Amino acid sequence: MHKTIAFCLPALLLAACGSEPGEEVSEAELAARQHVECALGEGSAFAPDCWIDGDASAPGGEFIVRHPDGAFRRLMTAEDGSGIRAIDGADEATSRLSDDGGTLLVTIGADRYRFPARAGTPAETDATTPTPDASAAR
Repeated sequence: MHKTIAFCLPALLLAACGSEPGEEVSEAELAARQHVECALGEGSAFAPDCWIDGDASAPGGEFIVRHPDGAFRRLMTAEDGSGIRAIDGADEATSRLSDDGGTLLVTIGADRYRFPARAGTPAETDATTPTPDASAAR
């Protein structure tokens, strides 16, 4: 009985990560992902290693930022377009616009993300606050 449980546990853990054991991602699927620069952990450098599942550009839109190691962050674009907030987890997200105004810098715990930013129209947001531009994150 213990051998059966020990054998099944790794398969269950892999299934929980959203992929089947041995499943490979095609090059077309990799190319279609919306990549975003991330720096995971203290002292790490930014690289375009993370990708977005969902719509990060719609106010109030929920999306997931996936890390290359299988970890992820569930996030939401603020309704007023002022930034991004974490939906779950213990760490809160802080957002700020880069000095040049082209990048929304988001920090959650020791992880940092760079989202391309675009100013919304006054009808959508305050013209001075950025919203993530998911189309530029490719």
